[in-house]
Amino acid sequence: MSEKTIEINKAIEINDTEIGLRKLPTILSAAIVTSRFYCPTSCMDKYSGALEMKMGDFIYVIPKMMEADDKRRFVVQVKNISSKKCSLNKKKMLLKEITKGSHAYAVNDEQEEVAIKIYEHMSEEEKNEKNGIFLKNYLLENEKYILNAIFAHENVELLKIYLNSVISTHEDLQFVVNFLDKQSDSVKNYLEMRAYVLQLLNAKPKSIKDDFDL
Repeated sequence: MSEKTIEINKAIEINDTEIGLRKLPTILSAAIVTSRFYCPTSCMDKYSGALEMKMGDFIYVIPKMMEADDKRRFVVQVKNISSKKCSLNKKKMLLKEITKGSHAYAVNDEQEEVAIKIYEHMSEEEKNEKNGIFLKNYLLENEKYILNAIFAHENVELLKIYLNSVISTHEDLQFVVNFLDKQSDSVKNYLEMRAYVLQLLNAKPKSIKDDFDL
């Protein structure tokens, strides 16, 4: 795959070898968009959100669009990892570490797709570590903002990921239903979204608090 034909809407497959990792900085230099100057308004949505990379059993998530300085620093970090004198598996783990917080570099990511997908691909152990707990709290604290953006972009698939990965209680799912109902006239995919949330809600056992609230 040449640098000019990278499909930004598909996961980048990286050969699970030392050579594959050494090629990654060049691939990222071509794949990450860096400036609104060179991206007309009509294509902003195309370059917003998350870019996924697969290398063996590892899945990495980074922003499709970064500021030029952030991109430069990130690519240098990847290059430094690829040239370290350690095992390939250790390098892949180091790469995982630097991508865990990459949502902070995202430009034009109203839906917080990068953060949501980083959390989605964390192991249970990672979710219970400091970075995982911080990321989940961040996604919950910005719940209304994220839901509004997802509804506005009619992004059913991202809503499903957000609900399955981040929203965990009956009470929180009920909040999503109520929040969605308030926008029923403006959300194009309202019925599809509501049906999915209700499906999750009905499958989720009520807490003791929920029972007392009835």
